[in-house]
Amino acid sequence: MEPIKSDTRKCSLHALLYLVCAVGVLVHASAYAVAPEKVRLQLKWYHQFQFSGYYAALAKGFYRDEGLDVELIEGAKERLPERMVLDGQAEFAIHDGGDLIYHRLQGEPLVAVATIFQHSPYVLISKKSSGIRHPSDLIGRTVLITQNQGDAPILSMFHREGIKVKSTFDKEPVRFAPHTWNFDDLLAGRADAMSAYITEIPAIRRLYRFEPATLNPLDYGIDFYGDTLFTSGAYLKANPETVVRFRRASLRGWQYAMANRGEVADHILTLATTRKAKLDRQALLDEAEAMNDIVLPTLVEIGNMNPGRWEQMAKVYLELGMVSSLSNLSDFTYEADAEKQAIYNRLRWLGFILAGITLMAIISLVWLRMLRSQVRLRTQELTDEITERKQAEEKLHLAASVFSHAREGITITGSDGTIIDVNEAFTRITGYSREEALGKNPRIIKSNHHAPEFYTALWNDLIEKGYWNGEIWNRRKNGELYPEILTISAVRDEQGVTQYYVALFSDISPMKEHERQLEHMAHYDVLTTLPNRVLLADRLHQAMAQAQRRRQRLAVAYLDLDGFKAVNDKHGHKTGDQLSC
Repeated sequence: MEPIKSDTRKCSLHALLYLVCAVGVLVHASAYAVAPEKVRLQLKWYHQFQFSGYYAALAKGFYRDEGLDVELIEGAKERLPERMVLDGQAEFAIHDGGDLIYHRLQGEPLVAVATIFQHSPYVLISKKSSGIRHPSDLIGRTVLITQNQGDAPILSMFHREGIKVKSTFDKEPVRFAPHTWNFDDLLAGRADAMSAYITEIPAIRRLYRFEPATLNPLDYGIDFYGDTLFTSGAYLKANPETVVRFRRASLRGWQYAMANRGEVADHILTLATTRKAKLDRQALLDEAEAMNDIVLPTLVEIGNMNPGRWEQMAKVYLELGMVSSLSNLSDFTYEADAEKQAIYNRLRWLGFILAGITLMAIISLVWLRMLRSQVRLRTQELTDEITERKQAEEKLHLAASVFSHAREGITITGSDGTIIDVNEAFTRITGYSREEALGKNPRIIKSNHHAPEFYTALWNDLIEKGYWNGEIWNRRKNGELYPEILTISAVRDEQGVTQYYVALFSDISPMKEHERQLEHMAHYDVLTTLPNRVLLADRLHQAMAQAQRRRQRLAVAYLDLDGFKAVNDKHGHKTGDQLSC
């Protein structure tokens, strides 16, 4: 009977431990349900798809699941995100990554919690007919710009191209002016360019019926984070668990919003707003589609931040002379380990309170079964997610490998002709390194060997057919001319608008030399290098035709070497060959 008693005691102990954990979780969840914690989130601007993840988290109950009662405060000019948080009028807020780190470098105790936009959406747009294709084209021209946000990437783009602007309040070499938010100023020529969100371009195309030309700092190596969720250092220190729960629910909302755009767009249209211009559903869906390229939900985990990238952004401000040091960056980015520590502290606190609870054994067993099921389900979901991510990484690696190792030269340009990327074969053939080529126009290898009509025909084919293929002469960096076989293809979006041009080319200099040798062998004697019968017949035919046209006579003299056989027989063919040469 003793073994039976021992097994009974073990089962009772296990049941007690399960019971303590189960009741602890239930009591903790009940505390959230009874007294949800009030939290305020200050949005950066008016209601739009730009903040869709937070609307989704609120509407689908993700905040409520975390025990939070969240109020979303619509943005306004007088409600600056950093001031709302520092003055205690909001616990969290949204700010552009560049502006957020600038305020931190100024000594304001702000902490980045999660980055939503992996790339800054700020660009400069202009009419294509204005001929503005490069930052230098804006010298002496008027640019409307938001002078209190998002200006660092724009200024850095000018600096990278050697245009020394100091601030967006300058009047030279570029005439900056306050943004009017009226696109008619651009269309009517009252401004040459203006800053805009890249996510606005689809709506601009649809509402104003024109295709703007864009200058994107990203194309010039300036890569800032965009919209970022942040709080104050004091709030994070006092409420680490709240930050964990708010961040988790918000990122869950973003995942839902990017996967269910139509549903979230319909919800946004129901929100009360102070915006004067009325939103429409298509504009929200266009904005959502454009956000794919800056949120990158299928490539990067939503909310991901790289401390090294924040440091590079800070160095841009140092280069521009807008800050004097980088000493205020310590603890600027929220660490995920803080979430684990907060969870650990909470479980330890629950363990102390619930150590003596011995009831509700049946409930604990049911809860454990449910937990096992959820763990299996979540494990499978994570496995599938990891598999998909690895497959995506393998595809990207394969594409990069093909680009790097192709024997043909490859050049990728924007729609304005500016070189975005080249491969190693480009450098081997042209002599220009990748760094020398980026940001330049392919005209750097132009040979001037062809007439202007040749290039006109080339561009006509590109515009009408979407591609051009043929033979062209170009110039290497050392000045040497060389022939190449070139294929240029236009890469267009769903609307048929050209976004990029991809050129593949091969150096055919050896082929041309071989053709020249074959032609020489066809028309000249190998031994004497004198013209042979084929060339003689061709030249005689030309001379006869010319004599007929000019009504002249033509004489042909025939010279024969007598006794040549005797030389070969007596002295050998080698001596005969020397004599004939």
